[in-house]
Amino acid sequence: MMKRVGDPQLAPDARRTAFTLRTTELAANKGHTALERIGADGGKSEAVSDLALSINNYKLSPDGRRSQLFLATLGSNGKLEGHLVWLTQELDGNIPSKHLR
Repeated sequence: MMKRVGDPQLAPDARRTAFTLRTTELAANKGHTALERIGADGGKSEAVSDLALSINNYKLSPDGRRSQLFLATLGSNGKLEGHLVWLTQELDGNIPSKHLR
């Protein structure tokens, strides 16, 4: 298994940083990208959402309290068909709250 960190974004209040975490199962040639957060004081990172789909991109709200998650959706042929957008509750929370599209 290989893990890769990407796209770090510091929350405006500077109390935490959000980032993507790509986990790849090398033997199966499959991967998943999740949104994680970590406090400015360090420690262990935590998942912001528990969605099964990989995150393509994300944005923090201007106040840093919420995030928009852009997720890949695959058709039966395995090709990307579009995006789903989720708005998380508080960045301090752990459950996606609203499907926007």
